[in-house]
Amino acid sequence: MLPVLPVLLVLLCSLCSLCSLCSCAPCAPCAPCAPCAPVLPVLPVLDVLSPKKNKRLQILVAQPACANNMSEWKDALYSAAQRGLVDRVATLLADVNMQDVAVQDAMRAALQISIRNDHVIVVRILCAAGAGFKLAKHGFSIKFKYRNGRCELRHNFQPIHLAASVGSASCIAELVSHFHISAGARDMCMDAPLHWACRHAHVDAIRKLLVVKAHIGDKNARHETPLDLAVGYKHNRGVAALVASQSEETDVSTVFQRARERALDNHCFTLVGLLTRALIARHSAVRDRPSVTHIFFKMQSRRK
Repeated sequence: MLPVLPVLLVLLCSLCSLCSLCSCAPCAPCAPCAPCAPVLPVLPVLDVLSPKKNKRLQILVAQPACANNMSEWKDALYSAAQRGLVDRVATLLADVNMQDVAVQDAMRAALQISIRNDHVIVVRILCAAGAGFKLAKHGFSIKFKYRNGRCELRHNFQPIHLAASVGSASCIAELVSHFHISAGARDMCMDAPLHWACRHAHVDAIRKLLVVKAHIGDKNARHETPLDLAVGYKHNRGVAALVASQSEETDVSTVFQRARERALDNHCFTLVGLLTRALIARHSAVRDRPSVTHIFFKMQSRRK
């Protein structure tokens, strides 16, 4: 056993001499560096040989930040349009790409809420900025709910239809005068803006549409005129506004007669009298006295 100890001592001394001469400095405090170094940023450096994967990794890292910025921009634009902040809306639209689909969707939402709140200047700014993709006449989809609870999805519902349905006469005038939107624009069910104004009994919107040459005799897919809808929903003021328009349409007498028949069926005798007086005035203007007698006779027979 004695010869073995000198050999072990010689080996240990040789190892210590090698360790002291090594340039790696194993005693250097390198241990804290390894666990503290971030792992994810090193991955693209280690993956240099696969540029496609590296590019995909960069895109995946960048997407959440862009999505957050776009979401914040959408919320800011919607809030500014909702409150009618003209300068804020103009600032938000100054440096955006109008060709971006997300930007166009955000502008449509902002336009809808600005029309609902009757912010005319905001509507003008949005439509002018979105002229490249025809924001002022671009249709969208809504869900319409009838009184009986039935719901219907409507397509091609344009901003002027929305303005008529919420009664924004100023937005109707803005869309027609500045952006040349037709007062007879039709949605999926062939409803014109005047149909929507009569359906919701917005008298100011009805009068404004009649001023910009909307037609009383326009029929939708169910062959209903705006006057038929106003009579069907028993909107007396809307019917009075349509009757007082003194339309120069050739078939307006037929429209009045049909609406009077519907009022008789619904037992709305106030509207019957209103429409009858309108027909008398209409026929008196063209000197058609025999038809006036026929109107009174038919009305009395229906009451019996």
